[in-house]
Amino acid sequence: MAPLVRALLLSALVVVSCAATNPANSILSAVVNVKKSEAVFYASSAAEEDWGASLEAQKLKDGEKHAFYPLVYNATGLGNGYGCMPKQELLNTTSSGNLSASSLSGPASAALLGLPDEPFVLLVDRGGCTFAEKAYYAQELGAAVLIVTDTLEQLYNRSSKVDATEEEKQMEFSCSRGSGKAAWNADITDFTSPSWEDDVGVRSCRGNSKCASHMCVPSGGPNKQVCCAWDIPDLMGFGTTDVVTDKSLVNDIVVVRISIADGDSLKEMLVTGSENEDGQLLISVYERDPPVMDPAQVILWIVACATVLVGSYKGAAYERTKAQLKAALIAADATSSDAIAQARVAYEEHDEQAPEQEQLDLNSWHALAFLVVGSGFLVLLFFVNVVIVVVVLFGIGAVSATFQVIWEPLMRRLPVNFLHKLPWRDVMWQWEDLLVPAAWSVGDLLALALSFGITLFWFLARFQSYSWIFQDLFGVCFCLVFLRTARLPNLKVATVLLVLVFMYDVFMVFISPYIFKESVMIKVATGGAQSTATGGVSSGYCLRYPTDTQHDCRSEWMPILLRVPKVLDWRSGYSLLGLGDIVLPGLLLVFCARYDYATRGQLFGRLSPPHGKMFGRHPISDALNGSSAAGNRDLDMSGAELGGAKQHYPCRRGLFCLLMWGYTIGLLLANIAVVTTGSGQPALMYLVPCTLGLLAIVGWRRGILNKLWEGPPELIPGYARRESNSSGGGLDINDATRLRGLSLEPSKAPTSELALLQQQQSGTPVSASYASEDTPMSLTTTSGPALRQV
Repeated sequence: MAPLVRALLLSALVVVSCAATNPANSILSAVVNVKKSEAVFYASSAAEEDWGASLEAQKLKDGEKHAFYPLVYNATGLGNGYGCMPKQELLNTTSSGNLSASSLSGPASAALLGLPDEPFVLLVDRGGCTFAEKAYYAQELGAAVLIVTDTLEQLYNRSSKVDATEEEKQMEFSCSRGSGKAAWNADITDFTSPSWEDDVGVRSCRGNSKCASHMCVPSGGPNKQVCCAWDIPDLMGFGTTDVVTDKSLVNDIVVVRISIADGDSLKEMLVTGSENEDGQLLISVYERDPPVMDPAQVILWIVACATVLVGSYKGAAYERTKAQLKAALIAADATSSDAIAQARVAYEEHDEQAPEQEQLDLNSWHALAFLVVGSGFLVLLFFVNVVIVVVVLFGIGAVSATFQVIWEPLMRRLPVNFLHKLPWRDVMWQWEDLLVPAAWSVGDLLALALSFGITLFWFLARFQSYSWIFQDLFGVCFCLVFLRTARLPNLKVATVLLVLVFMYDVFMVFISPYIFKESVMIKVATGGAQSTATGGVSSGYCLRYPTDTQHDCRSEWMPILLRVPKVLDWRSGYSLLGLGDIVLPGLLLVFCARYDYATRGQLFGRLSPPHGKMFGRHPISDALNGSSAAGNRDLDMSGAELGGAKQHYPCRRGLFCLLMWGYTIGLLLANIAVVTTGSGQPALMYLVPCTLGLLAIVGWRRGILNKLWEGPPELIPGYARRESNSSGGGLDINDATRLRGLSLEPSKAPTSELALLQQQQSGTPVSASYASEDTPMSLTTTSGPALRQV
């Protein structure tokens, strides 16, 4: 049952595997720019709601420049500032009913209404009619752009209506962000009067650090309570009326909405004329581009690469210890037979025993189980809102993962005797090998308490802005535990697994929209099938109160991914990376790390000597490996990793280094694709070719592809003893002594062995690599068949 449980865990862990950017509430998608001024305002656009004309791009092609139009507000013939009167009615009012729109030319009617005879930008206040009607009337007057701004008076009128609901009031102000009590004789209907501006209660409300708008309005509560006003230019929905029956009627005008503060600034510029050019305030409106790259993507890239690097190092612990023991055996003091004997016993005991931690050797059935279970689980999350179940399971796993990766190792290394005491050593009860109270130390119990406490804190605070730190910490711990537990036995299983998940990732991101109308992978990565706001509230309500549970504004984040908040992107949101994009290629890198330790004795750096043709065999290495020339004829091709004619040169780099570079570049390509396309990408589409494809090419060039495909025998415990027994030889004290270039009879030390001693004394590192066709051989670096340098 254990392999099946782990296979299911793999499916749940890596079901979300894509690099995506979360679509934030991009309400300020337009830029309002004042010519010859540093003043720039940001606005919401009707184009976000699929009506009105589209905005020009922020960066135009072929050296084109944005067009600037004169700004008009409350012109002579426009009546009030709401922009809710048709052109004919305005002309009748201005001319006392003696003229009609058809009897006047365009310039004449514009002059009569006090408007420019060229396209202009019309600024109107909210209220009086719908947004669509304002756009229709402005288009009729010849405006190219309509800017709608709110006012405190209109905000107060909406909130003080007799039939206003509590939600509608909360859309306009929030007493939790700032409140005060106006004086009993204060005029709460004139927001420009000195008595209102200087009122102590109003100033106290505006001065609250949580009140971002620094504006307050009466709440309608007792004692003339005033509360902080929301100054958010919400998206403008389209509504049909008797005047505007279809969106096509307002497709020729750009419609944007700015905040109260920005609207007041534009009005002040018009009055003072400080930014005017030839008596006009020129305005340009265009689309707001997001930044090309955000630091959040770089942070995710670094975290993922570091996790794979550390996970591979930890996953190859058994082979690394084996290599260190062999290095110790080689470096044992030749004058002490006891030291050599002890080193040999330690090495052979470690070689014979299996890894201490229980390992899961994956096979092709595990790969197939992942594809079936993972696909089913992903579709379930797409259609059914079971994210809370995933959150709970993630929290349970986080307790175990953080205990194993962080707290238990930390407590074990602290030099405090009390932490190493066994308070329940007399308890005989245990449940298999999982619960053994007699073996629990005080440090273990404290580590478990810390793991549970931090996970519980994350669960309770998971909707807060800082919760991503804990989620990412848990995710990294999950990956490290998995990479330390699961192993690929050969390249065959790796190919089946990674090719299947490659096709799975591409299908769920690119092909699933043709079946399910949207990308299954990206929807699940950004929350899955969760309910949208209910109870008659708009999206603007949830923008103001994102943690409100009564109207389902609060949404769960899919925990089985890494997320980092965007730093520079004005749309806010998060950059996302599925844990599958770490652990699935990471399994292949662990395999290469184990292989490098088993055949090279090290992960990084070049084996010495780095250059020089090498040929021949040395009797010392033959004696060390107990191998005869006939039994090890294939070892003459130790340089065949480089392929063909280069067989005389040793391999300079291990497989792990090359694949680490491949993973780094593959993930970088995935992020570049996200930036260039503006949509989520299946990261495995880039990672699999850059890791599995690279390994296949390198293995073929070095002549070890078949060996990797079937499974390197060096990774099997007891390999060294079996090789020694099969060759009828073994390592004894004299062999180890001669390996160091010494002899129990110094006068009989051959010249070639003394050359080895000189190399050892020069400080050249010893790799302690195992003899195999993948092992670069030299007098100074290997314990396999030594080759002579020329």
